[in-house]
Amino acid sequence: MRKCSNGVPHYLQHQVWKPEQDDPRGLGGDQINMALDSWNLLYGYLGDPTVKQNMVEITDYWPGARNRRLAAALGGLAISIQYGPALR
Repeated sequence: MRKCSNGVPHYLQHQVWKPEQDDPRGLGGDQINMALDSWNLLYGYLGDPTVKQNMVEITDYWPGARNRRLAAALGGLAISIQYGPALR
């Protein structure tokens, strides 16, 4: 996956990837949360360290997604995110 002009991987800033052009649409709603939840399940099933590394990269870029120290304390597996009324 190519990087944006600011050096960040395209998928961390845009919802649509097109090989021949940059799509201007940014991420929407809970896309990062949903990706982390899916990756968490996949990592739990496969144990693939590249999946875990990608979760770390996502949480490093999006600090609001999860506190990295908390994720480390939980073994890097329990990265499930909720925002909104559920946390109030």
